[in-house]
Amino acid sequence: MDIELSKLLNELNNIYTKSDISKYCLDNGHKWSYSLVTSTLEKNGPLVIGFNWGASKGEEYEPQTEIKKANFLTEDVGSLSRIYPFCRKHFGDDFISKITQSNYCFFRSHNESQISSKDIELQGRIIHC
Repeated sequence: MDIELSKLLNELNNIYTKSDISKYCLDNGHKWSYSLVTSTLEKNGPLVIGFNWGASKGEEYEPQTEIKKANFLTEDVGSLSRIYPFCRKHFGDDFISKITQSNYCFFRSHNESQISSKDIELQGRIIHC
């Protein structure tokens, strides 16, 4: 699985350079980039999907270049942290520690509205590679 994900990261880099959000970042002095996936990548483990990776005001983000395994409980998962109480109540911390996170859109933005329909279409190509 790691080899396939690494190939997707390479393709994602090519697609990001053609995106509207990439142009927006260049024009407005932002460095937000993209990510593909984080967390445990545990086979048959739970997968949580958000809309897109966030970008905090004044923060810079490097593009994801490798897949690193980490624990969902100890990562900065942004707004997805709101699911912790529900997951704990219904599934327990062991479930949370096995979560892999990705997003419908791989490009970062400060607001969802900054992601254009072209961006969604472009990054959708990576899924169908």
